[in-house]
Amino acid sequence: MTFTNRRNQTIITFRPDEVIFHEGARGDKMFIIRSGEVALSKTIDDLEVPLQNLPAGTVFGEMALVDNQPRSATARAVTEVTCLVISKMIFRHKLTTEVPQWMQSFYGMMVVRLRMFMLQSQADRVGLPGHQIIELLAMLLRRGVTDDQGQVSIPWDQTTQKIAYILRLPEKQVSQVLEVLSKSELAEFVFNQNRQKLFIAGSLETFQQFADFSQEIFLVERRRKQPQDIRKTKELEGEFQHKLHEIIGVDAGTHELEVKTLTTRLKEGHGQSLERYASVIHNLMNLNIIVKENKELQGLIYNINLDLYKSYVSSFDLYPLFKKLLERISASTDRPGSLMLETPRLPFDNGVFNA
Repeated sequence: MTFTNRRNQTIITFRPDEVIFHEGARGDKMFIIRSGEVALSKTIDDLEVPLQNLPAGTVFGEMALVDNQPRSATARAVTEVTCLVISKMIFRHKLTTEVPQWMQSFYGMMVVRLRMFMLQSQADRVGLPGHQIIELLAMLLRRGVTDDQGQVSIPWDQTTQKIAYILRLPEKQVSQVLEVLSKSELAEFVFNQNRQKLFIAGSLETFQQFADFSQEIFLVERRRKQPQDIRKTKELEGEFQHKLHEIIGVDAGTHELEVKTLTTRLKEGHGQSLERYASVIHNLMNLNIIVKENKELQGLIYNINLDLYKSYVSSFDLYPLFKKLLERISASTDRPGSLMLETPRLPFDNGVFNA
């Protein structure tokens, strides 16, 4: 984080992945994003739930200055972010000296009403429930029990209740998605010795690929991502796979590769830079297929789990299955009238999240 003062204005620059403020913290500043992107998330039942990404020009954090409530979400820099920061003292001074008393009261009343309205927002303002359920299910599976065959199990009823609570959906609707998945090639259900029903994913990596595919379809449906962008990403993934195969082969186990060696081989053998595949490598790191390590003598190292990588590559062949499965899930959960909520929703509004 770096600070700059310009004409009595405070400019703060945040590094990628740096937390701007935490949920529950006291709010003493509001922010205007001058450049970069900010991600907002909320922790519910020990699970971090992504809410919204804010682009340049967005104002956030101002509501806490008016009603003195704690921050309702965590704000984190996605890229390098530069913000104009307005302190609570300056905000209050401007409000009391430049705004009539009746307008101050009106503004305070509107903030209270806005918070109540945001808690009652409809589920389709965040996303379709089928996509959301799949995303949360993938997150919960990462905390499940893995057997010696690589299958991951989680309690059916507890999982259904937790997802229903987080998304404010009927448990029956969540259970429908689990039923569809358990009859597919991706998962099944069994009863343990205590007659407890378990949801079992045959491969955590494949299920995560299905969740990623679901997210891409959602972004295209909501016009937040263009199909050509997805095709470009797949092409880069294919290129990187081919070049990595040429450099290290396709063995088993974990292969250690110096970053400088990979950079040199790409440049000399293919005339391309490592930066071309930065997004692909970042995704592989998120999947724990690549782990970056800094060694004293060798410098930056990529530890590549080739078993996981082969599984990741082979999952591309499952895309037709993913598409059909997602259509079945959408048909059972995303019908008109199926988005009625049992309890208030998570707070956000109109692309400007007022934390």
